[in-house]
Amino acid sequence: MKILAMMLFLGGCSIGLYTELPLNSDSGGSIDSATPDSGTSEEADADTDADTDVDIDTKLSELDIATVNPPYGTTAGGSEVVIAGGPFDSSSVVYFGGEVAGVSSISGSSITAISPASDAEGIKSVAVITDTHGGKLDDAFEYFEDGTGMAGAIGSVFWYDYVGNYWGGTTTTEGFAELTFITPMDFHYWEFFVPTLDTCEPYGGTYTYSGNLYVYDFEVSNLTITPSSGTPTSLAWDESSLFFTTDPISSNQYTKNAWYDLEDPGSGPFQGLVVEDILRAGGDVIVSEPAIQGNNPPDISSNQSFRWTAGDADWIIIYMLMLDASQQNIDQGIICVVSDDGVFDVNSSEFSSWPTGRQVNILFTPVREEHALLPHNNAESRIAGMYQMVGAGFSR
Repeated sequence: MKILAMMLFLGGCSIGLYTELPLNSDSGGSIDSATPDSGTSEEADADTDADTDVDIDTKLSELDIATVNPPYGTTAGGSEVVIAGGPFDSSSVVYFGGEVAGVSSISGSSITAISPASDAEGIKSVAVITDTHGGKLDDAFEYFEDGTGMAGAIGSVFWYDYVGNYWGGTTTTEGFAELTFITPMDFHYWEFFVPTLDTCEPYGGTYTYSGNLYVYDFEVSNLTITPSSGTPTSLAWDESSLFFTTDPISSNQYTKNAWYDLEDPGSGPFQGLVVEDILRAGGDVIVSEPAIQGNNPPDISSNQSFRWTAGDADWIIIYMLMLDASQQNIDQGIICVVSDDGVFDVNSSEFSSWPTGRQVNILFTPVREEHALLPHNNAESRIAGMYQMVGAGFSR
């Protein structure tokens, strides 16, 4: 197992989303890599515990260990692991490295073991010794740092739609998807936008996430996520961003409110890793104030109140983007990330000025952050399902 690199968030990158009313926006930023080596070398991935592995008595007859499934688990121990091979019998003792594992069931060709705890990440051999036979499979089981209560997968599946019946010209819709697996960290995707919930930052401002994130190398070129309804999406590994990503995705790859499963990578150190319900797509809500879903563009104030039907998201991203007099460029704006409690009031001091009659684009994005457990380290998937509703009004 390799840990690829430190990731630092760099604000200010943008993704264009719009046609008319003239619109431009960003998704909150991007991730860039720092040094190419996080300090974990390939040598550190080798079986450093070989000298503490159990020795097989040469007087014993040989038994076979064909497979160990899954071939990974958390350093806290407690993973259920099926060992196929044999011949096994009731005298079987199972070792992970030099540590005795628990056993919950035994047949002649299969043992269900419970992995013991480990002091550190690393690869261990798995051995089985009976009264008459013994065998060992080198590099059979990899320990990952226990991630209970922390994030182990981050990213987003994003889609935007125009709302309201007041847009000129032809509107378009599209989205993107990105995900990556990190060493356990108490991190939420909204931290790429603001330092704390229920606060705002200037659009295109200087805010930068200050933490360090380290990415696991899957050693595959693609991962696939499959929705409960719709078309599977293949995400390609992008070395520059350290994400598996695809941009754009089509409408049949994004289904509002759908659950997505991560499919088996098929090879590499995470072969066999399948995660059901690793994320859930976002969906729309009713925004009553400002009435961006109506027939006419609403009035927008610098101390704008937002009211919406709460309870179906984990948090909300709100953009207020004022265009310049030409209605071609963003003059000023803010990004707010708020709790899904149905109420948020903007402080007028967030804006340097508030000329009237300007177009103000309102991007209202309910976000779901499901917490599916990842089987390799018991961390949570905190991949954000984001459904952005694009509306607009005029400053007053």
